[in-house]
Amino acid sequence: MSETSVVVHWLTREHGRIATIAKGARRPKSPFIGRLDLFYAAEFGFSRSLRSDLHILTEVQLRDVRAELRRDFNRIALASYFVHLIEVSTETEAPIPEVASLFEGVLERLQDNPDAATVQFGYEIQLMHLLGVLPPAELAGLTLGTQKIWERFVERPLSECAGLRLAPAQVRELHGTLGRLMDAQFGRVPKGRPGPIGP
Repeated sequence: MSETSVVVHWLTREHGRIATIAKGARRPKSPFIGRLDLFYAAEFGFSRSLRSDLHILTEVQLRDVRAELRRDFNRIALASYFVHLIEVSTETEAPIPEVASLFEGVLERLQDNPDAATVQFGYEIQLMHLLGVLPPAELAGLTLGTQKIWERFVERPLSECAGLRLAPAQVRELHGTLGRLMDAQFGRVPKGRPGPIGP
């Protein structure tokens, strides 16, 4: 917007995905200094624009900078892919609090540095389940063992799937099936999706 202002995108329970402009955020004495960065959790206030979907950010109170997540480029890249998946599958300013809760939970899992394939597939399956576009496991064309993993991801929170171990063949099967499903449901596979990640 200008040399001193930045556009900040938020995922919220109350308002869904919203965009704000932080005026003067790059100035040395800005109240936003140190409060705006990737995957920060914060309470914030904004003034709604009557002319566009870009609103004015008025205040920010940090809750968590997710320091562990930010120490590993691969985890940041995976979290960025999760953001792209939300962008292609939801509308702006359409509140879906379950999606915001799922995203917050997956960032916590990434901070714990568990198996990346488990986090990725669990997130993809649970997000599509929340959005009502995930077919039952028996209709997804999966082998019996992979069907059970699919069902476990649907039925349990990500925190309870951290110890799940996937065989290389199951990783390839889930990766291909979920990729085809996203392409069919959302018109494309979001950019940044990792290739099959080994267990």
